[in-house]
Order: sequence, then structure tokens, then C-alpha cells
Amino acid sequence: MRFGISSTIVKDRCIWELLNRLKSDEIRFLEIRCEKIHLDYENKNVLKEIFSFVKEKNIKIISVHPPDWIDIGSENEHLRMKSVREAQKCILVAYHLGAEKIVLHPSNSNDGMEKIFKSLKEIKEFAEEWGKKVIIENTMPGKKGGELKELLEISDNFKLRICFDTSHYFSKNKDIEDIEIIKEIIDELHISDSLMDGNDNHLFPGEGRIEWGKLFRKIPISDKDVIIEIMPSQDIEREIEKINIFKEKVLDGLYSEKI
Repeated sequence: MRFGISSTIVKDRCIWELLNRLKSDEIRFLEIRCEKIHLDYENKNVLKEIFSFVKEKNIKIISVHPPDWIDIGSENEHLRMKSVREAQKCILVAYHLGAEKIVLHPSNSNDGMEKIFKSLKEIKEFAEEWGKKVIIENTMPGKKGGELKELLEISDNFKLRICFDTSHYFSKNKDIEDIEIIKEIIDELHISDSLMDGNDNHLFPGEGRIEWGKLFRKIPISDKDVIIEIMPSQDIEREIEKINIFKEKVLDGLYSEKI
């Protein structure tokens, strides 16, 4: 298991606010968000600086997340093509940062699978040219890819593994037992809590209603990437401290009860 944090925690401001606070004996793995306000990801010099910085600190960037706005499943062909190019751009970001994969939402809408498949064909081929993987993340319910059967269909057609986002899945109070159909193809987990009120809460684990003990028994995590993804916070030190406590509980197997 590789346990890390998503730079989502500072996605509303400069990524260096997070990077400068990280220590390799606490958090060694990162997922990077590509948001313009957060990271000048089209600037190779910036990417080179970040790569050198994390390497010196013995921290590894394992995945890159494209911007929130992209929609590779859009029926609007201009937006779909623009989204495909942006995803490909993020594959190059992954290349320059030494990351292994990009984590991609199938769609920001509930349009059909045809456009998603068309886009993924281009994106996957491009990723393979650069030696990178594409993994598909479950979206919020109501968007294509929000249902596990839809994820399974995409995975089967393109031989892709998936990122399971807990806040998205449990936003509508869905059954843990239903995860059985996708647990063997999970590559990465985005861990955050949910109030199960229909909103995309991304709370710190323990601040919502997810039964973490039951979830971790359903999804073995010893061979997974586990990424804490919570909403932007002004108190990064406090959040990192909480993440380290949660990490130790997970590593010690202390999740037989709700954390």
C-alpha cells in the first residue's frame, strides 16, 4: 500500500503551500491536481522544479488529476475534443513529474457512452506512447460513470483499472456490498468522508457517515494506492497531522470500528 495525499487540499491556491510542508517520514506519496490557479502545469520549468524538489525530499508523485472542467463524454464536440487534448496534456505533466498515471473522470454529464469510448481510445493510445496509465474514477451519481456498472463497462472495453472515490460513491448512501463487482479492478482509492446528503462533501475520514471498518474489510488495500482527498483547508499542518493519525490507524489495522 502506498498512502498519500491529493493536492486538492490547496487546489484553490499555489501548490507550494502544500509541498513546503511535506516531510517524507510523514507523507511520501502525492496526487497532483492540474488547476491553473494551483499549478502552472504548462510550464516545463515549473514541473522540472517540482520534480527535483520532491525527489530531494524522497517524495513520489504517483498520479495526476486533470482539471475539473473537462468532459470527455460531452455531446458538445468542441468541448469533448478540448477535453481530450487537456487529458493528453496531463499525461505529459505525469511524464515530466515522474508520475505513473492520470486519474480521469468519464464524464461531467449524463450523455451516452459513445463519446466516452471515442475519447478514451485517443487518450489511452496517447498515454501508452508516453508509458503512462489511465485509470477511471467514479463520478458523482447522476453523471456517466457514477454507477459501478458503468465503470465496469468502461474498464472491460479498455482494460482500464479504476480509482474508487468514497465521497462520490457514498454521497447517495449507497450499499457497501455493491462494491463487490469492482473491487478486483481498483487501483487507487480517493479517501474522504460523506454526509450521504447528495453533496460532494470530501470531508476528513470520521467527519461523515462512512463505515470505514466495513469498507476496508470489503476492499483489501494492501496492494492499493490510498490517497486522502479533502477539500481545500487553511490549516494544512493540522490536516497533515490528522492524516498521519489516520494513516497509523489504517496501518495498524485499527479499523474494526468506525474511525
